[in-house]
Amino acid sequence: MSHLRKTIACIFALLMLVSATSCSTFGRAGQLSGQVQQEHERIDIFKEAFFKALESKDHDAMEGLFSSRALKRTDDLDESIDYVFDLCGGKKVTVGTSSSSSTQHIEKNKNIWELHAYCYFTVDNQEYKVFWVEFMKFDEDKQMLGVYMINVTEKSDEKSDPLYTCAGLYTPSRSKYNAAILTLDKLYLTDHKATDQKPAYNIPDESTWSDLWDPSVFATLAQEDKDAFAKFFVDERSRDIYEGWYEIEDDGTTIYYARVRHALKKGVLGIRYNSDGLITGITIDLEHTTLKDVPEGIQGFEDT
Repeated sequence: MSHLRKTIACIFALLMLVSATSCSTFGRAGQLSGQVQQEHERIDIFKEAFFKALESKDHDAMEGLFSSRALKRTDDLDESIDYVFDLCGGKKVTVGTSSSSSTQHIEKNKNIWELHAYCYFTVDNQEYKVFWVEFMKFDEDKQMLGVYMINVTEKSDEKSDPLYTCAGLYTPSRSKYNAAILTLDKLYLTDHKATDQKPAYNIPDESTWSDLWDPSVFATLAQEDKDAFAKFFVDERSRDIYEGWYEIEDDGTTIYYARVRHALKKGVLGIRYNSDGLITGITIDLEHTTLKDVPEGIQGFEDT
């Protein structure tokens, strides 16, 4: 009789375990299904508003697509909207297929939900692609909620260099700056593959990145600063570059800023360019979220 009770107890415990596992599985599946539905709803809302603004060349409506933080971080939005309207605005749009992906990362109970989506459309038999980034959650900064970046290109250009998330409407004038960031971010490929189990993190040969710099500035850089700078970018498992923005100063100088992480520290990165798109200064500060200035040369990487 005792053996029978033990058997019944074991069966009951097993049934409870299966039940709990099933509830957990279906609960997670339901959560994912709900997230996908929310993303699809946001995509539909964006497409309707974007294409309506494009067809009517409604400047205010196009500007109204962006989050308040994106608007504060965009100096050239008026010119960018004019560029898109000149490219494909004011005419009947035929909407094509769309797709999306998203990421969520939670750190210290702070959630960021980032949606990346694109949609093809046709105007006068010419096919285009609109790509956008929307933050659906951003617990640290509620002003980030909404659309942060939009890029409109002809479909034939869609295989060009990937874009870094940057506030506002992307235009070809930003391509030279984006190319420099892309090269820096991919410096680790000169040393190892992302799948390597034990990368060496060797400092890459300067020839792989020296041409990004204004030659007159590069000639003055101290070797230890150059090594620290290159080491930061080659160690891609210890650092991340998040959403960025451009600021154009009164003299026409362009500075790219981005949130960054190194190990357990978070801060901000700043890259100053000359009028030819060559770097004249790069600064990192892992203690603050803003930079007062990005002076000529390399600053702050000795702490990484």
